[in-house]
Amino acid sequence: AGRQVGRQALLGGGRLAAAPRAAPAAEQIAFLAAAGGTHLSATPTLWRRLLMAPGLAALPLRQVTMGGEIADQAVLDAVAARFPQARLTHIYASTEAGVGFAVNDRLAGFPLSYCDSAPGGVGVAVRDGLLWLRPPDGRRIRYLGGQDITVDEAGYVLTGDQIEITDGRAYFLGRDSGVVIVGVVKVLPERVEREIAAVPGVALAAVAARRNPITGALLVATVVPSDLQADPAALKAAILTHCRDRLEREAVPARVLFAETLETNAAGKIVRSRSLERSDRPASPAFPIIR
Repeated sequence: AGRQVGRQALLGGGRLAAAPRAAPAAEQIAFLAAAGGTHLSATPTLWRRLLMAPGLAALPLRQVTMGGEIADQAVLDAVAARFPQARLTHIYASTEAGVGFAVNDRLAGFPLSYCDSAPGGVGVAVRDGLLWLRPPDGRRIRYLGGQDITVDEAGYVLTGDQIEITDGRAYFLGRDSGVVIVGVVKVLPERVEREIAAVPGVALAAVAARRNPITGALLVATVVPSDLQADPAALKAAILTHCRDRLEREAVPARVLFAETLETNAAGKIVRSRSLERSDRPASPAFPIIR
């Protein structure tokens, strides 16, 4: 993806502005604004961080791109409101299939019509709640080193992404491999994170599993407030009320912790701990607890 951005800048006669990664968000934004940046791509997590930083309105953006994670409606709406004149694109690409597609209608998920005709000639299919993709021209996908991937006779590759179809639109729920069993209920951490992120006053959220001798696992949510001076008790109550109203009982976090930031990897994705630690232990040191 990084090489693709570089090639686009070169072949399009543009200029590539690479902000210093170690600098605070406000300094990175100032750097990009001074460079006259018009196109900016980042993960939804990084976009949420940018929306919290001062000076973002100074960017003369004409193209906003998201990728690498599920782009929910809340972050799409927030970015669209900040940059109403910009074209807003979220991209889905599959590690397994090596291909994907782009969505430009400012809505989460993708139109089910993509299953008949997807952009770029990619074959798209939803079967038993899972997404399958076929590379253009029927190219066969295989991994170096012999890693196993599931490919059907027509060349469709199983991506492992769970899909929910509502009113003619397909929505990403999370990775099938990331399911956590709480009691006898299968829970997708990404789905819980999206519900928490929809609560006013929440900037970022990460949900991880902790081992529990009774239910097998419990969910622990680590939340970054939009305002670090906010009342943690009130925000926690709002989060739990929201989750209880919209999620099954097993998907409601057993603990809500607060932090100044969440760890992200080099690609800008949240590092979500999947280790099943005991539920009475403190959260991972990757999350600096402030409340």
